[in-house]
Amino acid sequence: MRITDRIHSNGYPASYYAATANDSAGFSVLEGDRDVDVCIMGAGFSGIATALHIAERGFKVAVVEQNLVGWGASGRNGGQIIGGYAHGLSEHDEMVKTFGKDGGDAVWHMSVECVDIIKNWVKKYKIKCDLKSGYIDVALKKPEMLKLTKAYDAIKARGYPHELKLFDKSEVHNHVGSDAYVGGLTNEGWGHIHSLNLVLGEARAAEKLGANIYENTEVTDIIHGKRPKVVTENGTITSDYVVVTGNGYLRNLVPSLASRVLSAGTYIV
Repeated sequence: MRITDRIHSNGYPASYYAATANDSAGFSVLEGDRDVDVCIMGAGFSGIATALHIAERGFKVAVVEQNLVGWGASGRNGGQIIGGYAHGLSEHDEMVKTFGKDGGDAVWHMSVECVDIIKNWVKKYKIKCDLKSGYIDVALKKPEMLKLTKAYDAIKARGYPHELKLFDKSEVHNHVGSDAYVGGLTNEGWGHIHSLNLVLGEARAAEKLGANIYENTEVTDIIHGKRPKVVTENGTITSDYVVVTGNGYLRNLVPSLASRVLSAGTYIV
């Protein structure tokens, strides 16, 4: 059963992103039975990026989405393309504490690489998604500025490939138009995109490489076995692997994940 409440419908929400989407052609509904190497459940950023990576490597891939490509958080988020996980620019030390030196380095480099992957795809597949470079972390107090300064030194020491620059109180005003901050750190490697146009552009790129993407195709069951079968109302997809990227919209399709996924909402004006 699809999610229906006061903010969800089967179509895109009324938003700037939906109103300025470049691609309104949509994708077909699954009808009949298909056989592929990999079946992906969910056509948000995770599902579509997985499909594009797999299609680039020549595998047969199908994506099933109960609503529309980018319908959930992927097509209605703030649009920031930034690295990291939860600790900001200074998080490398936190990652080392958690995963050790080698693991911390690997996780941090992955958080940098993810932004470059997006930029490379935008260029390679000529995706029109209003990509703009430039990001700033600002400090309200001197201890926060000291933390940014330490992060700057640590990141530069690790050979970060993009331009970083520290700003004092007088300079940060030119960036944010406010006198509330004592300084800041800019990062030209991070930036902003039109969320819905990015995920739609990646979906078209995957499709051109042979991926099959099905919208309005709700999964009703997964039959486990040596070659699992994803069941929908009008057809099935049998594959060697099933990748689950439905996030908070999975309901109880994968019972082992049901108690481990939390639907969350954040709001930006």
